[in-house]
Amino acid sequence: MIAAWTHDPDKSGGLDAALRSLADLPYGRVILWLVGAGLAVYGIFSIARARYARM
Repeated sequence: MIAAWTHDPDKSGGLDAALRSLADLPYGRVILWLVGAGLAVYGIFSIARARYARM
């Protein structure tokens, strides 16, 4: 976001930089674990839904 705001592409990070800055927040690691767990649960739900869907 900073790179877009300042028009400086050298300040751009990417997903790795965004996740590292989130992890540096006071509860950042907890947030990352919750997001990861939510994605895993959603993946399991999607597989189960595709497996048992009625056509």
